[in-house]
Amino acid sequence: MHHTLTDGAKMYYEVQGQENAAKTLVFIGGLSQSTIAWGGYLPVLKANYRLVVLDLIFQGKSDAPATHRSFDQHAADVKSLLDHLGLTKVYLIGISYGGAVNMRFMVNYPEMLAKSVIMASFAHKPPMFNAIGLAWTNALKAGGYELMLDVMLPAVLGKSYFENPLIPIEVIKTGRKDLHLPNHNLFMLMMATAEKR
Repeated sequence: MHHTLTDGAKMYYEVQGQENAAKTLVFIGGLSQSTIAWGGYLPVLKANYRLVVLDLIFQGKSDAPATHRSFDQHAADVKSLLDHLGLTKVYLIGISYGGAVNMRFMVNYPEMLAKSVIMASFAHKPPMFNAIGLAWTNALKAGGYELMLDVMLPAVLGKSYFENPLIPIEVIKTGRKDLHLPNHNLFMLMMATAEKR
């Protein structure tokens, strides 16, 4: 389903699980992820919770306007969706980029949260973080998402994963390439990361 935001952009979301559950879990994906990324979690959680998975603007099946959004704007978009669904006191779960959106949501709309879970994210940007972001941006400019993945995966997955992968690296890369992420969308998302202080 899509929710129309105040600027007319449409945000994609799905509601799954138990409609009358006492707890609602809301999932926000990382930079180059979509609702598909949560597929391994949802079957286990459906029996006991209401689940909301969403694509931020520029992700997955959501719109890609001409101008980027800040993390505050992404958080406002999530609030708009939750208001539309009549949800408060949710359990907000964000990974990486989604975790950064989650942090802005915690600051701006604490009354709407029961709890937050932040996975593999960032609260500030030390020089190493900026260097990694620059490398990803330059790779995207030079060779599109395929080259960006080659540069991105070692930093995201880490040395121990490469030495003992649960899923082979080539399978991960093939699955990510199959998402056909437009470069424009990734650049727009990366602009929010670049301007974050």
